Amino acid sequence: MENVLVKQCYEKLESARKSLDEFAVQSGTKVSLRNLEARWGEYYIANELVENGIRIAGKIGSTKGPDITTTNEVRIEVKTSRRTPRFKGAKKGYGWVVKSSQWKNKEFDYLVCVAADEMTPKTLAFTYDEVVENFTLCNFVFSSTGEVCRDYRLLDLIDGGEKGLEFNRALALTVLKFEGESTSFEVALNRNRDAYFEEYKLKRILEQIKKGQQKKQPVV
Repeated sequence: MENVLVKQCYEKLESARKSLDEFAVQSGTKVSLRNLEARWGEYYIANELVENGIRIAGKIGSTKGPDITTTNEVRIEVKTSRRTPRFKGAKKGYGWVVKSSQWKNKEFDYLVCVAADEMTPKTLAFTYDEVVENFTLCNFVFSSTGEVCRDYRLLDLIDGGEKGLEFNRALALTVLKFEGESTSFEVALNRNRDAYFEEYKLKRILEQIKKGQQKKQPVV
């Protein structure tokens, strides 16, 4: 995909996101980002890649395979979340979910979690191995659809820190038939979110991807 087109598409989505935020402030009524957030998140990350000199191949947000693929065949999955209660009675927070097929089949090299409703977007970027190690392995049932999800990887960031996470997980045992034990990483993230957003920000993988791209440059 042409880098200029990536930037143009992102700017349109970002304008829409900011307009919804401004509308909420002016009217006192918030409009959900639900129908916008996933595509905005993908293009936000794609634009950051382009801004850092990383070239993108193919369509962004493809229904099959990773959301973004670079010209040197690095595969990036983007998970975008907004701060909201995930089920009835739950405390508000972010939740990033990786399907069993995505991690078991190693469909990505990097995964980026995006907080969609921050005025200055925040990200948590991980390698594939870090996702497997740090995300909670779990089973649950979607309350809205009844879909049974097995061997998913989940990372929750809940209002109220560690106690908020514990509250939601205890309630999820009943509401979602949740099965799984929080990883030490997930607990630590909820204890000190600012430090983890700083340590795991997108920049850490941008440097890795650029180094790989440089190695694959043809020798003239």
